[in-house]
Amino acid sequence: MKNSSHLITEELTLPASVMAQLHAQAKKHRTTISEYVGMLVQKMHTLWPPVPKHVNDRWNREIKEFEEEEKRGLHKTYHTVKELMQDLNT
Repeated sequence: MKNSSHLITEELTLPASVMAQLHAQAKKHRTTISEYVGMLVQKMHTLWPPVPKHVNDRWNREIKEFEEEEKRGLHKTYHTVKELMQDLNT
């Protein structure tokens, strides 16, 4: 993380217990909390294999088709939960 060419600063609100755990783990790994969180994110990212291209292409196609159908009014839309519940109960 120290060599990152892009630095984004954003505040996060975390429970004190989480911050204490982060601080302890960062200290254990001899790094800062920011660097430790970055390592966790990188590790988490590698836990799941990438989506195969043909699956990703299919998802993109399906999303595009749905959005086009939605523009033509082929899908019901609801502005409130009450509207949805009324439709579900009919």
